Amino acid sequence: MDTPLGKALAAALEASLDAIVVMDDRGRIVLVNSATEQMFGYRSADMVGGRMSELIMPREMADQHDEFLATHLETGRRRMLGGRREEIARRRDGKEFPVELTASRVELDGRVLFVGYIRDLSSRRHIREAGRRAQKMEVVARMTAGIAHDFNNLLTPILGAVDGMDPGDPEQVREGLEVIAACAERGAELVSRLTSFARPDPEQEQLFDVGEALRGLEPLMRELTKRDATLSVDVTEGLTIRGARARLDQVLMNLVSNAVDALEGRGSIEIQAWMEPDDPLPVRISVEDSGSGMDENTLAHCFDPFYSTKEPGTGTGLGLATSAGIVSELGGRISASSIPGVGTQFRIELPHAEARSTAAIPLESPAPSGGRVLVVDDDERHLRMAARMLRALDFEVTEATSGSRALERMEATDGFDLLVSDYAMPGLLGNALTSAVRSAWPDCAAVLMSAHLDHSLEIRADGTVTLAKPFSKDELLRAIQVARAQAADADASAA
Repeated sequence: MDTPLGKALAAALEASLDAIVVMDDRGRIVLVNSATEQMFGYRSADMVGGRMSELIMPREMADQHDEFLATHLETGRRRMLGGRREEIARRRDGKEFPVELTASRVELDGRVLFVGYIRDLSSRRHIREAGRRAQKMEVVARMTAGIAHDFNNLLTPILGAVDGMDPGDPEQVREGLEVIAACAERGAELVSRLTSFARPDPEQEQLFDVGEALRGLEPLMRELTKRDATLSVDVTEGLTIRGARARLDQVLMNLVSNAVDALEGRGSIEIQAWMEPDDPLPVRISVEDSGSGMDENTLAHCFDPFYSTKEPGTGTGLGLATSAGIVSELGGRISASSIPGVGTQFRIELPHAEARSTAAIPLESPAPSGGRVLVVDDDERHLRMAARMLRALDFEVTEATSGSRALERMEATDGFDLLVSDYAMPGLLGNALTSAVRSAWPDCAAVLMSAHLDHSLEIRADGTVTLAKPFSKDELLRAIQVARAQAADADASAA
């Protein structure tokens, strides 16, 4: 580096705003620039000689990185070299953050080295997320009027059933309660779909079925289309992809929202999802409308950020740009075709992923045989309802209206077989209460209730079962069955 060229290269290395890390063929760091120190919180002396996978990668990715390196050196495969890709990196304090990584191989004096160029994407991610949230809220706002109308339609038969119910006529009471229950279930479904779509998603990748996603969104799509269009959904079974399901939900809802705008009155919207028999790799999804269509100029710019043909103040201009970005992140592509006066079709292609078997929540379990249960909820109406259901299942019930009250009840008893608690309570949260109960009685089964869950029933890593509100007695029964099975498995493992 004493030559003019060497000094120029060293200066360029230090001037880079991106982190530059040079690694040898054993995975050990041999050189870093100042930007690397600033980005990751290490001094250069602390990094040189250390393993790259152990210093700046999430622990769950370290083995995978070492495996890729070994495979490349053995076979020459360059799958991870060249090109840009988004990854997750880890700072010295353990905090993880998104980065863009480009890796290349160089040979210097017969020595194999790998150079990584790392760019912090935190700010870009925040801006992108803000745009996605704005676009999502635009769709939610459009659904609000339709959902309010639906709730008025649900409240009308409920109030009618209550007003017309004669307590002395058992048959009339039964019919009235059936009407109320049916309307309540429909209302709960609408709220669940809306909150699931509107809440910020955790971006967790998973295998999911496109057909299930479309069927789950169909009630919300109909809220957007029912005044302007007929909606048809035709889905081939077994269309499995990998990604964050909430992302695909956002794309589909945005395309349907745009289609409604294009109709300018009445028309049709057709959604299809399929795979070609002779080309099963991509999953294809199309959203087609019979609306006004787009001219060549609009079609050429429809995916550009902030490009909009709507009146000022009526849209963010981010909908299609956001959708294109999400589809790209899912490993696919989106295209549009249109004929003015005839209609528009948006077509998405996503990589198909084979569904793998996963551990399912057991469907059949012995019915609960009673026991002592501590039920906790800061909403007294929910508390009384859950307690009534549990007593009907032959449990001896102890009630508490907060986590602190629950701790007092614990001190006054010699044990509980089951905890049924709300998750979000003032003071002590449900998961903290679960830990306290299990510290005292390790074999206690636990069910946490919440109105902020996407799925009716799930098993957490610690064996706790989560149950979405609202729920029926049968759903509570099943949650208890699963929770007891989990507690029994944990007890057997401990033994």
